[in-house]
Amino acid sequence: ISICFFNKNPFGNDIYDCLIAGTGSILIFFVISKIFFLLKGKEGLGLGDVKLIGAIGFWIGIEYTLFVIILSSLLGITVGYVLISLKKFSSSDYLPYGCFLVFSAFVAAYFKVWLNLNLSNFMI
Repeated sequence: ISICFFNKNPFGNDIYDCLIAGTGSILIFFVISKIFFLLKGKEGLGLGDVKLIGAIGFWIGIEYTLFVIILSSLLGITVGYVLISLKKFSSSDYLPYGCFLVFSAFVAAYFKVWLNLNLSNFMI
């Protein structure tokens, strides 16, 4: 948060964008975690994942946070499906979601930097 407050964010996000992305993603993931717990009676999404998506949201802003959520969910579904079909996992096993969040955040950060560099080179 302090990086955005002092305008030192490498992605050029203002503090409001970072606050909305971070707190919004924390609230959404926390509510999803608690609803799943109420429905199934077991933890489906740990609080570490909630904190991680919040930190990602504070860092890269709202538009790329949505990209990270969608990409990490698609990656998790794909890897889970492949592991279940290869009989490496059962449908009741836990698959860590944090690794998909981190990978998707790196992809989003790289994509944002690459897009900014290409657009600035194109305009010159």
